[in-house]
Amino acid sequence: MKILIGDDHVLFREGLRRLLEQLKEGASFEEASNFDELLEKAGKGETYDLVLTDLRMPGWPGFSGIQDLRGKQPDSKVVVVSASEAHHDVRDALEHGAAGYIPGTVRNSVYGPVVIR
Repeated sequence: MKILIGDDHVLFREGLRRLLEQLKEGASFEEASNFDELLEKAGKGETYDLVLTDLRMPGWPGFSGIQDLRGKQPDSKVVVVSASEAHHDVRDALEHGAAGYIPGTVRNSVYGPVVIR
């Protein structure tokens, strides 16, 4: 499984990668610290099974960024991982093509709801 992680917090990216390595043996990872870098890596011809992206990281263009990622990775699941728990953010992310949304309650702890479709 190939996973692309986009988040401007290096400690969060590293922690998420380490957690996913334990859950999925043999997974490979790419990381990006801003949206432009994430979009560039998504468009380099590599196919990812999963793209995890934060909202409002540097360069984030708004929810159209999810559509931009889906355009570069049409066969990938794009899942938003965000500190925001606002219902409108969840709704907007899903309406713009996200396959799921992991809110701050999960991002900052091991508990909380996860929305995946």
